[in-house]
Amino acid sequence: MLVGKNGERIALPSALNEVLLQILEAMKRQEAVFLMHENEAFTTQAAANFLGVSRQFFVRLLEEGKLPYHFVGTHRRVFFKDLLSYQKERSEFRRSRLDKMTQEVVDAGLDEVNVDLQRSN
Repeated sequence: MLVGKNGERIALPSALNEVLLQILEAMKRQEAVFLMHENEAFTTQAAANFLGVSRQFFVRLLEEGKLPYHFVGTHRRVFFKDLLSYQKERSEFRRSRLDKMTQEVVDAGLDEVNVDLQRSN
């Protein structure tokens, strides 16, 4: 419940209540919290930073059609919702590849092999 200045009470949906609790916990830990509209437009550099890739690599993703973009004047912009969608797809792809590799290791019987990682001098 939110309580206004005049004592009026506003019931919160449970999802919103959970988000507010997470924000308060982060603030207690002195962590930064950002709320962003899904239609916020990012520059190519900001988008690259968000994804943890170089700007050049990110621009190549745009040119290959892997992310939608639009122009503001002569500059490319990408919506935050499209970055989140790409990030989710990339994570799912990586996870499926790792699962496949793990299964191949198990199928080959290599999951029980111990490897000595100490370097000999």
